[in-house]
Amino acid sequence: MKGLRKKVVIGFGCIVLLLAFSGLVSMLELGRLSRDAEEIFGASSRNVELAQDMLDAAQSQHTTLMHVAVFGQYEFADSCRHSSARLVATLEQAREEIYDATSLDSLSAATLRLTTTVEDFLAVEPPIERTDSLIRVNAAWFSRQYESDYMELHNAVKDYITSMQGTLAPRTELLKKNAYRTVMPVLITLIVTILIVLMLYYFVDCYGVRPITELNKRLDDYLRYKLPFTTKSEYVDELSSIKEQIEVLITRNKKRIDD
Repeated sequence: MKGLRKKVVIGFGCIVLLLAFSGLVSMLELGRLSRDAEEIFGASSRNVELAQDMLDAAQSQHTTLMHVAVFGQYEFADSCRHSSARLVATLEQAREEIYDATSLDSLSAATLRLTTTVEDFLAVEPPIERTDSLIRVNAAWFSRQYESDYMELHNAVKDYITSMQGTLAPRTELLKKNAYRTVMPVLITLIVTILIVLMLYYFVDCYGVRPITELNKRLDDYLRYKLPFTTKSEYVDELSSIKEQIEVLITRNKKRIDD
């Protein structure tokens, strides 16, 4: 491969390599950005789902315990225990899945207090005969102690949701920075590619187009007006060889005419 062609091939080869490198880096960064976004939104959705499961379990426990304590329907005791166990299991699942388990401390304390209150109440053997005085005592316990613990758990779940949503802000900011980092290789490659194209244009124009144009004009002047074949441009590589061959042909032609 000769000089001029080699330079052109190297120039355009550099552009292709830069574009390929930029595309590869961008694809890798976009893949990581996509994974980060999926992780953030997946964690947010999962937190909301777990919180909703806790509220459902607490509401189910609240309803069944009302039947037991207020209406004296002790057949709902097993359902109440099941709801309490479901609440504790959901909390443990959240503790295993969440990266920062300290956000569950207040919720864990409220859950422990509520389940202990319910277990202590259900641990008492149900009376053989329901009496109005017993129902009034249970109803009073339900409205004072249990309702207080239940509302504390309910507020703790809401605070948990709020705190989890609050953690989205820094993670979203990090996602934004990653997005800028994904775009930067493309921007840098675009700038470098533009510079290389401008350099190629300059060299092709300076060492290719202009010398060829001058060669054509000087050769035309020689053939038309018999003007001396003189050039001012700098010729390199194949163009220098063409210029020398033209001068040799002109010299031979003059000798032939003189002879």
